[in-house]
Amino acid sequence: MKQYIAKPITVSALQFNGVNHEAMREFVGKKMTAHNRMGDKFFLNTMEGMLLVCPTDYIVRGIHGEFTLVRENTFNETYTEIETC
Repeated sequence: MKQYIAKPITVSALQFNGVNHEAMREFVGKKMTAHNRMGDKFFLNTMEGMLLVCPTDYIVRGIHGEFTLVRENTFNETYTEIETC
């Protein structure tokens, strides 16, 4: 069996804190609409279907503009914040 290592890529991500619905809406655009909100949660339309986003989850925008839901512990183990200008 062959083994592979992931190529380093830069992605954009935003953590949902339970109240930053407007920032999330600006980040994901039409993938989240007001009628998807459920209190401190909302649904996000992804390639895997509609996913429930809970506080502490991250939404990651991939290199092709696709959105993925990543739980906080997985995000912290996988991604490192970089300095931007």
